[in-house]
Amino acid sequence: MKKYIALLFLMLSVSTSYVFGYYNYDDFIDFLVHSNQFRARLDKLGFKLEANNVHVAAGLTSITAGKIFNNLYSMTDMETSQNNGTELQKYFFIPKAVAGIGYKTSMVGVGLGYEFAYSDPSYQVHTPILTATVLNDNIRINVPVSIGIGSKEKDGEMGISTPIELRYYMNLPFMSNIRLYAKYGEYKNNANAKRKSFGIATRIYFRVETEDVLIEPIIRLQYDQALKTKDENGKTWAGENFDITAFNRAAFSTGRDYRGYVADDLGLLQTLGYKIEDPYRFSVAVPVGFTSSSDTISLYLEPSLSFNMIGGSRIYKSNQNNSDLIKLRKDLFYTVGYLVYGEIYLKPTKSLEWYTEIQTGGATVIGSFNKGSVSEFVLNASTGITWYFSL
Repeated sequence: MKKYIALLFLMLSVSTSYVFGYYNYDDFIDFLVHSNQFRARLDKLGFKLEANNVHVAAGLTSITAGKIFNNLYSMTDMETSQNNGTELQKYFFIPKAVAGIGYKTSMVGVGLGYEFAYSDPSYQVHTPILTATVLNDNIRINVPVSIGIGSKEKDGEMGISTPIELRYYMNLPFMSNIRLYAKYGEYKNNANAKRKSFGIATRIYFRVETEDVLIEPIIRLQYDQALKTKDENGKTWAGENFDITAFNRAAFSTGRDYRGYVADDLGLLQTLGYKIEDPYRFSVAVPVGFTSSSDTISLYLEPSLSFNMIGGSRIYKSNQNNSDLIKLRKDLFYTVGYLVYGEIYLKPTKSLEWYTEIQTGGATVIGSFNKGSVSEFVLNASTGITWYFSL
């Protein structure tokens, strides 16, 4: 009885706090595996509880570096005119809220979750989640389905994306696990123009144990493709983006894929003035993880190199005035990227842990350009604490 009282109390105390959350939809693949814990970081905070095979998790995840509410909302001309030309200050909720519940035995576990997010005040994204484990957690699968729905001036807009992940832990002396990914994205604007994309990826984790350091070489292969559909003028093509989600609504990514080893290739090419119709990308990355730990400190370091090829049915460069004068390109684009990712864990006690992660790296587009290549650089960091507890 005491367990249930403690469980209920902690659930209520966390769910009524205006805090950021740790678990989002792609974290749910480990939802049934993590132990009881409470995590607080710069951009997320939440909890995971388990009692009598019942698992519960909830929290919020910030997408804007710690903000809970945002008032940087541009009112439409109609809204402004209705208020005698005075712009009213509007606030809207930014973080993604998620919650889940599951049941697990030693052989099989099943969990259900739901995530809600505002992309902006007129566009909401709902993500139901199904996750499962089999054979004592050696097989894990996570199936989130994000559905974006527009309202008001975005009425008629709709997006859907489903990044599916499957893991198989073999626990062999030389190989740790294999991970498979499949993703599909579709977006329709209020003019009924559609954009679609598909991607697959695999990661193979090897392992070499030494006396002081665990070495984990990783091989990652990834392919992304824009799918053909019709635009608002009836033209059949695949658009200009191979990574469409319910969140980005067919727009280009705003930055690097965090710990994804793949550069924002299309964004880099845009800086050169190039456009690609029906684009595709093939990426090969070779990260190597190094882990060393003691009773009070643990260090994980992961340098990575990646090579990407980007092509399409038509690659061209137009002048700044977007006239009919264009320059076609026959060759593929090639990018080379590097990343260094690190994690530090400090545990002054058995149940309290201070966590810090940092990532730095860059990517360069190579090939035949009149003005040489173009590069980008990234630096990401986060820190926080984790409290592991028992009920």
